[in-house]
Amino acid sequence: MVEIELVQEVMETENVSLFQSKLIQLLKNNGPLTRDQICEALGFEQYDYIHLEKLTHTGEKIIPYRPRKTKQYNRRTTVFENLEKLIKRKIVEKFSKNNGKRGRPPVLFRIKS
Repeated sequence: MVEIELVQEVMETENVSLFQSKLIQLLKNNGPLTRDQICEALGFEQYDYIHLEKLTHTGEKIIPYRPRKTKQYNRRTTVFENLEKLIKRKIVEKFSKNNGKRGRPPVLFRIKS
């Protein structure tokens, strides 16, 4: 967890909310993180989520969607909205890192240098 004294110091110098200062301190201490890693570090709970994957065909018949069970964090939107506010104020920056695999690359957030 984030230390209280450091959070208060960031709140005073950057003029941000308590939650935003926790995000800033977390990124300063841990370096670039994804949104899920931020949620995990802040201690948010996970819930079961059913994601519908698109399928083209399976043998004889066409199945449009296949349910896939996954986990998702509560308050991911809250984290994203506050990160966007910090991006607009040029405190945090967002970048993607290609990991050489197919699909969408992970999006990371870091303190702007």
